[in-house]
Amino acid sequence: MNRQQELHRIKSIPPEIILEDFKIPFTFRNSYIEATAVWRNEKTPSVSIQKNEFGEWLWHDFGTGKGGSWIDLVMVLYNCDYITAVRLLREKYLEKNDFPDLKPDFTPKSCRVSTVKIIEVKKVSSPALLKYLRERKITKIPNWLKEIHWEINGRKYFGAGIKTETGSYTVRNKFGKWNLKEKAEQKHSYSLIEKGSRYIAIFEGLFDALSWEQLKFKQTDILILNSVVNVEKALAVIEKYDTVILGLDNDKAGLSARRKFEKINSKTLYLKFESKDLNEALKKQDSISLLPLF
Repeated sequence: MNRQQELHRIKSIPPEIILEDFKIPFTFRNSYIEATAVWRNEKTPSVSIQKNEFGEWLWHDFGTGKGGSWIDLVMVLYNCDYITAVRLLREKYLEKNDFPDLKPDFTPKSCRVSTVKIIEVKKVSSPALLKYLRERKITKIPNWLKEIHWEINGRKYFGAGIKTETGSYTVRNKFGKWNLKEKAEQKHSYSLIEKGSRYIAIFEGLFDALSWEQLKFKQTDILILNSVVNVEKALAVIEKYDTVILGLDNDKAGLSARRKFEKINSKTLYLKFESKDLNEALKKQDSISLLPLF
């Protein structure tokens, strides 16, 4: 089964299965299904669900204007990204999970309200996490990487991550990527690791920064964007540095972000590699070189 077929199967899961598993009240109408947005603590129906021309189910929440496939619904319920939502649905409905330590519990109560509580932040020590890191070729664990335990509606999870400048957390485990915030006003932002250096290395994601720590280049401060949308915020931070090192992805978003750094006054270098990102380059043992941006 290829990727397209897998996504089609996920999006075509009968609604009564999804809705009953997640304890979402629903009623069949003549041409659609009416459901209640329990993730917003709603008591009356405000969600419409219909099948499209391809046999895939689509939902629309009239209370928020949001909607989409079952993947989008899981993203809302779990406050997770697209890749994680696909994995959740795949392992629940299409295959058995082979990494139970890190898999979020797919019981109905865990999907009703996306309320996050950070339980513990400590040194990375979990054998499951250490194994996952080794699989990504991360053997040197920096002090700034933490093992984070959190709770969503009474269900407990854990992963490896870092705090952002706004107090939220970016967390990864073998199961997916999580952006955790305990307060609604917390915006997902960049993460800054200060070591007292006049050099700063900038990366899009957590594993790219961890990959940098494995390489035998100069010791630097590190800024993890966590998303390329945080580039503008990063520009203000890096003004104090003499030299900026860019380790951005080799894709359209990464190249676009790189161009935005061309306007800074600091000396700017970039990491050259053939893979899509630095962690892939590390895993494939690509040649990695440090070159002037201009």
